[in-house]
Amino acid sequence: MQVTNNTSPSFGSIQVNISKMNNYQRVVSNKLFRAIKYSENYSPIAEKDVDIYFLPSKGDDIEVRFMDPYSGRFFRDKDNKIIRQQVGYSGKGNKFWNLADSVIENFRKMVTGEIERPKANVHKVVIGETEMTRINPAKTDEDVYEHAQSLMKELDYTQEEAEQSAFEQYKHLYHIDNKDADF
Repeated sequence: MQVTNNTSPSFGSIQVNISKMNNYQRVVSNKLFRAIKYSENYSPIAEKDVDIYFLPSKGDDIEVRFMDPYSGRFFRDKDNKIIRQQVGYSGKGNKFWNLADSVIENFRKMVTGEIERPKANVHKVVIGETEMTRINPAKTDEDVYEHAQSLMKELDYTQEEAEQSAFEQYKHLYHIDNKDADF
């Protein structure tokens, strides 16, 4: 796995919550991470703006979820349930390649629009109250709030105009600086 720093190149964004994982979950995450990153199916769509989150789950399993970084919300199905995949430990065989293909297929559906992106609540994004900031505070960009405040003060924007402008800038900067990371 690649730890975020300011000089490492990145393709797409896989976020791994290793700080709350046990050793088995870290092994599972590492194997799945590598299987996804080195898949020929992932390469063509890797730079799309959907984050793949590996989170600890029950026992030694991990849970894979998909995040829309612009709304800060997880992708959901038609019944408004979070799209998630449980992954357990497997010492050998093709299981991780098959799981990687399944994760990549869901990822592909999200980046192509087959699965609709969650709607953004611009105000919640600006003030940092999203699912993303709850599970990964490092992804919080405090500059968004400060930028909105400065637009209201210096350019006499309404709160809604300032938040929308700051949100657009956030989306642009997120696309440029989105990296794989452990947190």
